[in-house]
Amino acid sequence: PWLKKQPCLLWERFCLLAMAQRLVTDRDDAIHAVTEDGQMLRHASEELRSDHELVLEAVTSDGLAFQWAAPALQSDPEIALAAVEQNGQALEWAAEELRGARSVVLEAVKQDPSALRHATEALRADRGLVLEATRRDWRSLACAAESLRGDHELVMEAVKMDWQALELATPDLRADRSLVLAAMRRDCQALGLAADTLREDRELVREACEESGMVLEFASETLRSDRALVLEAVRVDGIALKFAAAELRADEDLVLKAVEEAKAAVKHAAESLRTDHAFVRRCVRANAGCLEFLPEHMRADREVVLEAMRHDRAAFRHASNDLRGDRALVLRVVAEWGLALEHVSDALRSDREVVLEAVRQNRDALRFAPPELRDELRAEIRVDARNCTQFERPLPVTG
Repeated sequence: PWLKKQPCLLWERFCLLAMAQRLVTDRDDAIHAVTEDGQMLRHASEELRSDHELVLEAVTSDGLAFQWAAPALQSDPEIALAAVEQNGQALEWAAEELRGARSVVLEAVKQDPSALRHATEALRADRGLVLEATRRDWRSLACAAESLRGDHELVMEAVKMDWQALELATPDLRADRSLVLAAMRRDCQALGLAADTLREDRELVREACEESGMVLEFASETLRSDRALVLEAVRVDGIALKFAAAELRADEDLVLKAVEEAKAAVKHAAESLRTDHAFVRRCVRANAGCLEFLPEHMRADREVVLEAMRHDRAAFRHASNDLRGDRALVLRVVAEWGLALEHVSDALRSDREVVLEAVRQNRDALRFAPPELRDELRAEIRVDARNCTQFERPLPVTG
């Protein structure tokens, strides 16, 4: 298909080249062309790029065509205003005196606040102009003079729009409690941009932890060793355990609180706890889903898996491959939860006795059997009254 279109593409290219050649000297053609596409000004002769009417027409169509205007017209206020009103980034090609003209720069930032970066240093220190740009886009603060990035009111305006604006503030403002609190109301992650003095402020961090335990990541080392504070954080978000001091990640009661809130929190417990058989059983009692995040040898431990299943039978899916291929265990499991057939080894899903035991508990389990066995057993299951049995009993831990 591309080859079929190629002649058309070549013809269009030929027409554009032919037009560009005419634009070099033909004023009427040039005016027509730049009205349609201001960028066609680039093909005009030096004489035509000095033509006020032609250039004005071009920049009205596409402000960025201003870059192709003759230097004399890049100093023309009327053309510069028309260009920046169409595209604020055209300010980049304005003569220095116009990049220092407040009226021109104001129009540019109204159209595109990031155009502030092309203004002169003096105007980037103009509070009213920077405020205008910042209200339109907080990221414009990055283009402001340092003196304004230390202006509390102006930075507050930006922070209310987006907490990330705090990063653009001067160091003294990032140590300002009211400003940091305003940013944290937008997102607690803002604490990570605050000065060290505030990340050591226990009351501030505690307030933040009430909203998101993960803010513990940005707290000082001292506060990440504060048991009461960490306990508060993991009650809100168990994964915050990841940021606790090493000695607290080895605290059994604290880790259990974290695991109760989030099953994946067990990943961040001290290795001594993750390999402690008695403690692991306490964990799966608190949150059976944490079996998924335990070491392989724990997921291969029959007692641990059965303990988890007593609280949530679906935990079986996270047992080790060896256990999910243990025929004796699987027969016990599918007798209590037929749909567990989905998670047993391929070999046992093809085992006639295992499949029958599963479908007797729940006939829907048949869909997990191989097609050939499914077809063979369907008729037998249909007339077997035992297949309607769907009961739940706690699985014994041993025996």
